[in-house]
Amino acid sequence: MAVSACSSSAGPGISGTATDRATLPAGPIATAVGSSRFPATAAPSTDGTAQPTPPSGPTTPPASTGTPEATPGASPSSEPSSPPSEPPTQPAGLSKVVLGFFLPSQMDHVLHQSDMGVLSSIAFFGISSTSGGNLHRRVRGGALDSGWKAWIGPKMDQVIARAHDAGTKVVLTVTRFSWNSEGYHTSVKLLSNQAARSRLAHQIAAEVTRRGVDGVNIDFEPIPSSETDHFTDLVRRVRTALDGERAGLELTVATTGYIANYDIEGLTAPGAADAIYIMAYHYSGSWSNRAGAVSPLHRKSYDVTDTVTEYLKHTTANKLILGMPYYGNVWSTTSSQVHSKTRPGSRSYGYPGSVIYSTAAQTAAAHGRLWDSTEQGPWTRWQSRACGSCPLTWRQLYYEDAQSLGLKYDLVNARGLRGTGIWTLGFAGNGPELDDALREAFGSH
Repeated sequence: MAVSACSSSAGPGISGTATDRATLPAGPIATAVGSSRFPATAAPSTDGTAQPTPPSGPTTPPASTGTPEATPGASPSSEPSSPPSEPPTQPAGLSKVVLGFFLPSQMDHVLHQSDMGVLSSIAFFGISSTSGGNLHRRVRGGALDSGWKAWIGPKMDQVIARAHDAGTKVVLTVTRFSWNSEGYHTSVKLLSNQAARSRLAHQIAAEVTRRGVDGVNIDFEPIPSSETDHFTDLVRRVRTALDGERAGLELTVATTGYIANYDIEGLTAPGAADAIYIMAYHYSGSWSNRAGAVSPLHRKSYDVTDTVTEYLKHTTANKLILGMPYYGNVWSTTSSQVHSKTRPGSRSYGYPGSVIYSTAAQTAAAHGRLWDSTEQGPWTRWQSRACGSCPLTWRQLYYEDAQSLGLKYDLVNARGLRGTGIWTLGFAGNGPELDDALREAFGSH
């Protein structure tokens, strides 16, 4: 997530080419649960490492049971269960922005385990947008969409209160994904319609105010090639609508590791977003021919360091938030060597997949943690069988931990970036080591 050269095999967090790829068949991003943020759910394997990620989809909102309604506005039953808490009156006392995303299924983790002292903002992920420019509230038949229900529910009241009490801001993530043909056409219909763009901007601002939160992250990915200017216009409309509600509301835009069809100059110009959240992950995935890091600091091809360099050609450092993954990838490989060739997924040899940090760390402890001196990240290897009668094969797991993340936090500080981000808080598990890495790099409040 060298330089902008990329291929159709790029994955979530990297859009793949400087042109629109949304019409391609389900590729790495769609295969990996449809989002540049969400690790893929792997087929079961007897080695037990490719654990499924939480049940909601990646760049799609939590699974719904039907199609969204077209009527704007929320009904009375869509109101929060209790009045929102007051937002923090001053920014959190960190040296950098630290923006942590969480899924509805991870609210208990955020309530009871997340260290708010190392988080300047947390982002609920997320609510999708319809082709008509409405927030997706209901499914066919009138029932509340599961994502919307979580957003307006009593547990979210508690999350907001806990964050605000700690001086941590809360933002809503609004999504629109174009990784398949249906999503592509929906995005084009929304973005190409000025009335729909205006409607969505006003609904976002109104919802941020109604819920008593502190801003919004706009996660539209990828941007259809015909809609670059229209997307920038949407972001500017959201900025205007937020400013009309209350001064100081935050606006960030999530972008892929390759810039592709995002107008970074326009998105970070006065009157647009406060910052870009770069999804600097999924540089390797289930599609990869060789095993490797999900967020490589260095390598022969495009890497995280290249990503920062490329973005700095288009905006200033204080406009960039470098998002980091709390997950890794596992493959069956042809040998035990680092960056071995991967085997195609099959019943005989097992399947590739994504592994959340807490599981990855346990797996590495069981098989022996190794260090990849090229890509600057941890990995491990072992032999297993996909079934009792299946052939023996090597499995390799590459992931991020406190050491590898710390090196990328050093990059954030060295380049003077606005800060870092986390996908996702709930993948961290119970240990303090990832929070400690944040605290060492950026302090706490």
